[in-house]
Amino acid sequence: MTLNILGYTQSFGVPDASQAVQRGASPVNNASETQNQIANTALVQSEEGQSGGQLSTSHSLPPDEPFYPSLSSSDKLDLFQHTSAIDLFLGITFDAGQAQLTNDWPGYGQGMEGFGKRWGALMVDREARSFLGSFLLPTLLHQDPRYFRMGADQPLLHRIGYALSRVVVAHKDDGSNTFNSSLLLSTLLVKALTNAYYPQRERGFSPTMNRFGGSLLGSAQSSLLQEFLPDIVGILRKHAPKKLKRMEEKLPFREHWIRAPITN
Repeated sequence: MTLNILGYTQSFGVPDASQAVQRGASPVNNASETQNQIANTALVQSEEGQSGGQLSTSHSLPPDEPFYPSLSSSDKLDLFQHTSAIDLFLGITFDAGQAQLTNDWPGYGQGMEGFGKRWGALMVDREARSFLGSFLLPTLLHQDPRYFRMGADQPLLHRIGYALSRVVVAHKDDGSNTFNSSLLLSTLLVKALTNAYYPQRERGFSPTMNRFGGSLLGSAQSSLLQEFLPDIVGILRKHAPKKLKRMEEKLPFREHWIRAPITN
């Protein structure tokens, strides 16, 4: 199922193992027609997460397959630039509201002023993470920022271990495995940057390391979500009442949020 269709994907939904996925940018520019068809099959979204997850794209074509759709530097820039404004606005607004209710960052205060400060801080967090983690560092380090989904035909525990390992393991541009330095460095840099605009009591080494660890945990959760949510959504939609399906068809921006689940 596709929750967001923008070309690439960061995402909440992904197809099964031999099909490709993505959000955020247009399909790989330097791919052949066959690669483009594969890469366009489905696109989904998941991003820096409500409270600091990662802007991670999803792709279910294993890198050792004959058609590995590698990304050029311009593709990675597209991946950063084509984030949906609607998704970004709604996600940050929700997170800022939640932070206001729970009084996170009390130094920002309450009321509209406090909400605005939280909203602005989250916007900087998310955009910096997206720029560094999706474009700049993957380009400099020749790494692929996308998540490659194993798919439903693999053993459950294997899929869980694989998803969790993506925090420290990434793919190089040629498809081989490497240490996920682009994710770890981008997370550390962004969390260090927060010392410039977070409330005074939230600054310093210890708070920064706490945010760094929490963000990596969010990245692991995001990988699990990208791995398993398409299966869950597909099952739910398959057994959904017809009345609910008709209501779904009337949703505004339906083409932006929903695509039929992909089957083998």
